[in-house]
Amino acid sequence: MQKFKLRSFILILVSIFFISLSLKYDVAIELVYTNVVNKFFREKLSLLFGHTSIPIGDILMLLLIILTIVLLVRLVLSIFSPKKIFSNIAKTIFLIINISAIFLFLFVALYALNYHTRPMQSIIVDKYNRKYSTNVKIDVTKDKKMEIFYFLNDKIKENKKLISSESNKFVDKDINGFSKELNVGYNAISDIFPNLEGEYSSPKKSLYSSVFNNFGLDAIYHIYTNEVSINDNIPRIYKPYIMAKYMAYQRGVAREDEALFTAFLATSNSTNVEVQYSGYLSMLNLLVESTKIKDRVTYNEMLSKIDDNTKKDLNEIKRYKLQYGQGKFIKDQICVYYKRINGDLRSTDLSIQTIDILSIYYSLFSYK
Repeated sequence: MQKFKLRSFILILVSIFFISLSLKYDVAIELVYTNVVNKFFREKLSLLFGHTSIPIGDILMLLLIILTIVLLVRLVLSIFSPKKIFSNIAKTIFLIINISAIFLFLFVALYALNYHTRPMQSIIVDKYNRKYSTNVKIDVTKDKKMEIFYFLNDKIKENKKLISSESNKFVDKDINGFSKELNVGYNAISDIFPNLEGEYSSPKKSLYSSVFNNFGLDAIYHIYTNEVSINDNIPRIYKPYIMAKYMAYQRGVAREDEALFTAFLATSNSTNVEVQYSGYLSMLNLLVESTKIKDRVTYNEMLSKIDDNTKKDLNEIKRYKLQYGQGKFIKDQICVYYKRINGDLRSTDLSIQTIDILSIYYSLFSYK
């Protein structure tokens, strides 16, 4: 028992030490942890759990919920137990601490420090400055956002024609089919972002898609198995982009706005027109939503320039999100606290954060 106590205490101390270290040395964490050590573990987990057709993480998540309920029931029963009440409570609390210490250590070892790397905006600007021996700084402007809007809008129309044309009959793609196309996209952008290359398991259809709907979950990334569990109710036009977002988490991209940006690069660099369309449409949706929050005049201007076919597809995504149930509020609150615990204290809307990264990227690199 004493050894177990000491072991848990050591695990907590080691976890806190590495988190504290990551707050001071973000560049070193990125180079050593994210790109080497953590990448090794993530790839090995994918190799281990990638052979099954069902998400092992979904099963483990259910077992964890059951374990939590059992421990809570045990704690309550201990309180009302007339014999050895304090001893029983102490044992239950200590068991919870032991389990929590193990999960905390595994979380830090397998993923947590990825939250303490340099922001994507800084990485993009630094890459440009090193390549061209400059010292540029980028300010996101309304004109740049409108320029991106016209680019996305044109690409959507272009890809829609290709998808609808008689000469382009695409084979119906399931999750695995889209995964292969997205891997092509990720390999294409690994020249710019080398940390994105590697061999990872394909996303899998969740065992709990109806539960996901109720909680407003498009997918879940399981850190302890490096798996992606996808809500099967996602519309086809939206699914490749969501898959790409969660595949970014598999590759060590921890912040949500950066995962959304990375997903856009992966989809737009795919060789499949349908996957590209999903990325362009989803990013246009984010761009329009970001202007709705900050600039209603620009928002109305954008809406007036979107054609009926594009609006129809945007509305399909909107209808899907309207199906989210009462659990979405709980999920959103958990996400806020989860981000804060991991050092992301930003209060700006997610769509604005994502479009800011995209605007910086397209201020320095060419459109595709």
